[in-house]
Amino acid sequence: MGILKKASIEEYWNSMMPSQVSSWFKTVSSRNTFQNILKFLHVADHERMVDRQHPAYDPASRFKPLLTFINRTFTRLVIPNQELCIDETLVSARGHSIMRQYIPSKAAKFGIKFWMLCEAATGYVLQMNVYRGRHFDPTPRGELQGTNVVLSLLRDSSLFNKGYHVFCDSFFTSINLASNLLAHNTYVTGTLRKNRPMPRTIQKADPLAGTAIYMRQRETLCVAYKDAVDKKPVRMLSTFLPAQDLHNGRPRIVDQYNRYMGAVDSSDAVMSAYSGLWRNKKVWKKVVLHLFHRIMMNAYLLCKNNTSDRVVPRLKFIQHVIEDLAGVQRNIERPRQRNRVDILPRRKEKDCCVCSNRARGGIRRRSRTACILCKRGLHRECVRQHQCIEL
Repeated sequence: MGILKKASIEEYWNSMMPSQVSSWFKTVSSRNTFQNILKFLHVADHERMVDRQHPAYDPASRFKPLLTFINRTFTRLVIPNQELCIDETLVSARGHSIMRQYIPSKAAKFGIKFWMLCEAATGYVLQMNVYRGRHFDPTPRGELQGTNVVLSLLRDSSLFNKGYHVFCDSFFTSINLASNLLAHNTYVTGTLRKNRPMPRTIQKADPLAGTAIYMRQRETLCVAYKDAVDKKPVRMLSTFLPAQDLHNGRPRIVDQYNRYMGAVDSSDAVMSAYSGLWRNKKVWKKVVLHLFHRIMMNAYLLCKNNTSDRVVPRLKFIQHVIEDLAGVQRNIERPRQRNRVDILPRRKEKDCCVCSNRARGGIRRRSRTACILCKRGLHRECVRQHQCIEL
């Protein structure tokens, strides 16, 4: 339904107007059966859930088992590259929920926020943690929320002490985070907010356009760089990259950050093309459908990165998965008949292996063409009945 979009679910079974008929949906399921599946859809045991007044109440309990399962599966299927990316994403939802957040910089504005750990080069999701709100996910005393999020994502995905390099934005990056990750043999590169602790030279720096100011303390490198005269200087931190300017005058830290930081946003943009999310009062159901789309996105990336043949477009991949799940037999494209026969030289004709029956005293029919696979005589009109074509 994300590929073929209509105004409502009922419209997919509309047979009153010829212009709106979609006969495929009727062959798979009836309208009432599909709506009942959506109505009674659950991914958690409802009897084990507690009321909102209970101290052990979890607002994410209705989809938490599915989230735990896919996180465990995502990390088990791949060994990620060294470069990782951490960012936030928002599942659009305007229904009533204590977890609903408002982020004006996102396209959805309102929704459920997830902390995402991705492979920077491909956008493959390794870990997704839902943010349930300040009351249910408090920040430890004396620690920034961004630091706590990064440490929990890497800890849950078992990626500590393996030499990974994490890219994150100014919400997460701090000198405290850098020191914590270095203690676990993990590196970080990201932008710094001006109000965060940093060397005073970097905090008050106002470099000339196209120049950078570096400061280093052991493994931690800070840089202030201004790209143009009319722009503000950007402050960055890295525990992995050197103080090096490229041929275009831009610091290597800035170049690597721009290259690896946008994995989460790129993945969200690709998913939005065939999301198929419709209006729903149940916020947790929208989250469940979003998780299904994340599964499809990761499955496509696995197919794309582990297939040596011609890469199938994402639309074709989704269509093939839909037809396989629905039990629909796809029509396999056969090569053209003219590519299955070869022209024989003059006076080298052969008996057609399909329509000629010389052994039993029947009709003998000579052919100027032969099968390119078995080299036996074969008329062009007999190609479809030939055994090589059937195989």
